[in-house]
Amino acid sequence: MANSKVALLLRVRLADGKRVYAKPATAKNGKVKPLSAVIDGRVAHFPEAVYSLRYRDQGRIMYRQVGSDPDAAQTAKLRLELELRTNVPQPDLSALPAVATPATSYGSPAVQHWSQAPVLSFRKSRMHEPLEVLRDSFIEKYAHGSDDTVYAYNYVGKQFVKLMTARGKKTPADLEDIDILAFDRFLEAQGNSKNTRATRYAYVRRFLRHCGLNPSRADDQDEASGVVSSAVHKKLKAKPILAVAKYNDPDLQKLYAVSSERHRVIWRAFRMLGLRDEELAYALWADIDWEQKLWLVRFKPEGSFPWNLKLQWKPKDREERDIPIPDVLYRELKAWREKHPKTHLVFPTLGGQADIKLLKALKSDWRKAGLNCNHCKGCIGLKKECSKAQLKTFRSTYLSTMLRHVDLRSVQALAGHSDISTTQRYLAPASQAVLQNAANAAFSSLD
Repeated sequence: MANSKVALLLRVRLADGKRVYAKPATAKNGKVKPLSAVIDGRVAHFPEAVYSLRYRDQGRIMYRQVGSDPDAAQTAKLRLELELRTNVPQPDLSALPAVATPATSYGSPAVQHWSQAPVLSFRKSRMHEPLEVLRDSFIEKYAHGSDDTVYAYNYVGKQFVKLMTARGKKTPADLEDIDILAFDRFLEAQGNSKNTRATRYAYVRRFLRHCGLNPSRADDQDEASGVVSSAVHKKLKAKPILAVAKYNDPDLQKLYAVSSERHRVIWRAFRMLGLRDEELAYALWADIDWEQKLWLVRFKPEGSFPWNLKLQWKPKDREERDIPIPDVLYRELKAWREKHPKTHLVFPTLGGQADIKLLKALKSDWRKAGLNCNHCKGCIGLKKECSKAQLKTFRSTYLSTMLRHVDLRSVQALAGHSDISTTQRYLAPASQAVLQNAANAAFSSLD
């Protein structure tokens, strides 16, 4: 039997000029990060890299370059696996027009690849199984890790299959791109933003792959090659570029004034450390280096949490990092530790577990402080929970503040961003006064 195993690799050029095949980096949800690879245990971005497939042909190791788009590369991987598994002969690419990617800046020849290869069917035996059965195996396989990840896989799996069943679709073979669009409209009707819907669409694509389907068509005119056409895919995956929300100090002072002592320390820790919500919720006292004044974001193996010894916790993108603790917060944490010497977590619930309802607490304190905007959907609703009260806004406020004092690369490390372009979103233009002083200093010698 032929070896049908195919590995997706990224061919990159290192700083010393050496070219190597590296393992593509993946996000927490398992999605391949565009043009990013794991080098020496760390994720690095290579804008001029090319994806390649490694496989065996009659015992020989072969490589095939498949372009720079991660979705297209995964589709090519599925195609090649099917070819090897079914012994379908490779298409005669010499008769097809070549589409060359631009030459890299360091003078390498242009990479040749073909996007119009004959379309093959990628639908496996799973495509005729009931969607309910595939939903359960999908959730069982992928719904692990953080609470957000577990919720996302459960929500998408259950709601997508529920909607498809209502539309009369019983197996993956029945699905069409109009069904995927219908799920997007369902999410919109539920009040989900375009950004959230685009994220949910990524989970739907993973479910389609789990069902043995190729999410994207290799040829828009051939529905057998995949579920979603390129036009629909482009529409569903697009995320709006939103302005970065930030808190101002007067509002935060009002928030601190009405909060309990515990909440006040938590809000100030978010503000002065830039932590993600789970990074603070699952933080142990052992994560604080009192001597160096550092907050350590670290992987938590099984056995770290007394209430669930099998639970483990991983930082997003597996980015461990050390965050300096400002002196004012350091003193507050010291005082909090003295009052709670026996707790395992820094900010546990009364039952000693991780507090995963901090967002709800923030919205309550925000309302008590009289900070509700009174015109957003949350404020108008029965719970009066303002949409401006978000834990992630503490983080964006912290990053914007640090970028006024520290270089971009350093803030990228503090934030745990694998891509510096993510950190750049938090850069704000200098004020007019700062620009005027800079202009005066730059041209003072010409006076």
